[in-house]
Amino acid sequence: MLFPIRCIAALIVPAPMRALGTFLIRGRLEAIAVVGTLTVVSWFLPPLAFVISGAPVGLITLRRGGLVGLQIIAGSLAFVVLAGMLAKLHPAVAGTFVLGIWLPVWICAVILRHAESQGALVMTAGGLGMVFAAGAYLLVEDVTDFWQSWFSDWFRSALPGEASTPYLDVLQASAPFLNAMMASALIISVVVTLLIARWWQALLYFPGAFRQEFYLLRLPRWLAGLALAAILVLLLGQGETQPLLRDLLFLSLMMYLFQGLSAAHRIVAGRKLSRAWLAGMYGLLLLVPKMLLFVACVGMVDSWLGGPPRQRGGDSG
Repeated sequence: MLFPIRCIAALIVPAPMRALGTFLIRGRLEAIAVVGTLTVVSWFLPPLAFVISGAPVGLITLRRGGLVGLQIIAGSLAFVVLAGMLAKLHPAVAGTFVLGIWLPVWICAVILRHAESQGALVMTAGGLGMVFAAGAYLLVEDVTDFWQSWFSDWFRSALPGEASTPYLDVLQASAPFLNAMMASALIISVVVTLLIARWWQALLYFPGAFRQEFYLLRLPRWLAGLALAAILVLLLGQGETQPLLRDLLFLSLMMYLFQGLSAAHRIVAGRKLSRAWLAGMYGLLLLVPKMLLFVACVGMVDSWLGGPPRQRGGDSG
């Protein structure tokens, strides 16, 4: 995650992000204005909505604390509801941002602020993703059919006629994995958003601290043990809990993806290798889906071997 964040940062920072961050931290009204405005902007950029709307909430919570973060969320909710009324949008749009973006980001920001560990951040986000995945099985009778119907309706509305046919074919093949994919999207979105917020905090107050904290990202060994046990159960057993167990295993691998990325950055920095290695890795992650599994396995091995040394410091950014 560090390499793409630095590439994006080279284009848009430091001056604009410092100025925006300084204004955001100045007071509650300023924070509400920033979060509310960026949330409205994110309506026009749906793929980036999580980061655009969530990163400011993450920054204010990391810097000012959980209570102030909740106050900003409440004020921003009023801002977004009013903007939605003016734009004649359904009030549920505002609720989607509160439940789907702001609260997960706030929870993980509170944990990161107190634990000062990006590993704790990934574990918390992974826990939220697992609750999401398990909750679907409790609330919906047929999870696969639910997600397949939801995405089918979306594709047909977005791509009328035969234009949606190729996407529907892919949807049919991937239907059993949609629940895990949705929960994984939540985990990745929350972690990336908080990493950006943490980098933003470091930019303002602790230059260079984000890199060191990212190198120290570590997941507990027992998680790797549970993942291996889940693999054995899936290979040997059958039963109604198999789909849920498969989804949870997939989510644990997505968590190890971040330790794998941390290990890759640490190795490149430690051996003073060219950053082209990192650029190639991220390119493969985008082009070859199986590369995600490889990097996750690297993270699992790194965790099992001990990972980076444990360190703690002050509010390191």
